[in-house]
Amino acid sequence: MKKAIVLLSLLMVAGLVFAGGQQEAGGDMGDGGQQSIRLSMGGSTTVEPIITSAMEIYRSEVDSNAELSYDAPGSSAGIRGLLDGTYDLGAASRKLKDSELEGGAVPTQIATDGLAVIVNGDVPVDDMTIEQVASIFTGEVTNWSEFGGPDQEIVVVNRDEASGTRGAFLELVLEAVYGDEAEFTLNALVTESNGNMATMVAQTPYAIGYASLNVLPRLREAGGRSLSINGVKDDIENVIDGSYPISRPLNVATVGEPEGDAKVFIDFLLSDRGQEIVAEAGYLPVN
Repeated sequence: MKKAIVLLSLLMVAGLVFAGGQQEAGGDMGDGGQQSIRLSMGGSTTVEPIITSAMEIYRSEVDSNAELSYDAPGSSAGIRGLLDGTYDLGAASRKLKDSELEGGAVPTQIATDGLAVIVNGDVPVDDMTIEQVASIFTGEVTNWSEFGGPDQEIVVVNRDEASGTRGAFLELVLEAVYGDEAEFTLNALVTESNGNMATMVAQTPYAIGYASLNVLPRLREAGGRSLSINGVKDDIENVIDGSYPISRPLNVATVGEPEGDAKVFIDFLLSDRGQEIVAEAGYLPVN
């Protein structure tokens, strides 16, 4: 009888040790008693303010033990990192490329963004057509006199090649006019974020660039402004109703359909609270 009691005690102790080891291996429990999520995320600098705010609010309002991180090397690097296993979730401020989709990336749209064509305050032009904008960024037209302005060289400011904003602008403007073979002019200044783009254009005489709508207040404070395109202002209402022609999806992507911790966080981004965060970041909610 004593041997049986001792054996039962040993089994109970072993069971507790095993359970404790299992909990330690899986991470801390969430505030509601459920397993806390762990996600390494990265990608678009445009999507960064949405994700970083969502991370902070998720930890403060849902689960303080959640382990969440975000790097911002650009859309292409983010999707590449997703596919090679560096990230659990990749973010892109553009549609995913066919090669990325074929590699297994599955996008979920969390917001919509409009792209403004922005100029330095010296530029005496208020409205341009898509065709005129494309002619500048391909390098076909290089002087403001072509558009009724002064005899001054156009200073093109472009984004870096990892930028989803650059990819979206290429597709929505240059390729829309010149086809899939369209390329940006090499005679351009290059910058690495929407905010830096706004500052550089505002501070560079006779410069032109492009940026997300949410940086327009910063642009105006620095002395720059944005142009109407095809006679349509770049405001939120016109992006929503589709009359403004330069808009794009903001996506997060997973390998295969979202599941596990990634699905939990994506569901949060698409919830009413998550879409409030999208709006507070200056972008348009999807729902």
